[in-house]
Amino acid sequence: RQQMVDNGLPLTMWLARFLRFIQTEIFPGGHPPTIEMVDEQSTKAGFTLTRRQSLQLHYARTLDLWAEALAGNKDQAIEIQSEEVYERYMKYLTGCAKLFREGYIDVNQFTLQKSESAGPQD
Repeated sequence: RQQMVDNGLPLTMWLARFLRFIQTEIFPGGHPPTIEMVDEQSTKAGFTLTRRQSLQLHYARTLDLWAEALAGNKDQAIEIQSEEVYERYMKYLTGCAKLFREGYIDVNQFTLQKSESAGPQD
């Protein structure tokens, strides 16, 4: 939440409900690492973070394509699972795509280089 405040992004009721939905319905107990956590843990393991690339807009497009593919196979998806599961995943895919496009969430690719010093640091 602090990152949203720092970036000037509003915390709306829709957003709060959607994030709760993600945490309870899609990734219960899941907490992706922050950039700072990746940097800290890679340093402890003897690596230096040399490059970070945001894939935010690319991932929004990926989610759009997945939602389009799922919608195009709606009847089959419901037959395999249920309408409830279909609706849950459509909500997840379209909602997350919106949040990626608006800058609320991101996915990053990291390049790490083995540090010159020997071994992990405690």
